[in-house]
Amino acid sequence: MSNKRYLFLSFCLLGFFISCKKVHKGFKLSATLTGFSDSTMFFLKSLETDEILDSSILINNQFELAGQLSYASPLMLYSLELQGNKFAFTNLIMGNEEVELWGDLEDFPWNVKTKGSPTQDIAEQYYQIVQTKNEGNNNLNADLNSLPDRMRVIELNRISHRIQAINDSANDLSVDFIKTHFNSYPALIEFKRFKKSFDQDTLKVLYENLPEELKQSPYAQ
Repeated sequence: MSNKRYLFLSFCLLGFFISCKKVHKGFKLSATLTGFSDSTMFFLKSLETDEILDSSILINNQFELAGQLSYASPLMLYSLELQGNKFAFTNLIMGNEEVELWGDLEDFPWNVKTKGSPTQDIAEQYYQIVQTKNEGNNNLNADLNSLPDRMRVIELNRISHRIQAINDSANDLSVDFIKTHFNSYPALIEFKRFKKSFDQDTLKVLYENLPEELKQSPYAQ
């Protein structure tokens, strides 16, 4: 075999192995959780397609999940087994990354910690807006339900206005979050819910400043 042909075949094989490496690179989620029964089954589901991407059993407070994503996507990690009276779940937005996740049962759904995914780091900033809104609404509803029937009717209008104020504030914060983090998957994913809050000129500028990877994503399209 001539040297030229040998070099040509070598480059072809190198390109093939590099290509395979790119194709098969996926995500790995390593979890360390406390407060759950041993052997609790966990599932990781795509919120776009409802497809179960992987599942695993908690052994000695740990488990791993793995798979492959076409692009960073909204996911849900959850267990179908009730822990006391609690259904444990948490939302994630991640791509083909190696992510560590840890927390206690009481941290679900909003206070579970992660490391290794810049995308999820941004998503957690948005989740704090959602958590604050939900806690405010839940507290007001609990206050209302704790009242005697006669007082509940009197207080209903006032509490309804306070709930609306909480929701309006959360919506404003969500729009600000999207504008500030528009060049990220979490903001683009949430944009669909708030698109009426953007005029065409603003949206055009935001879109033109996106990196090419995000422009080609289904969320930007």
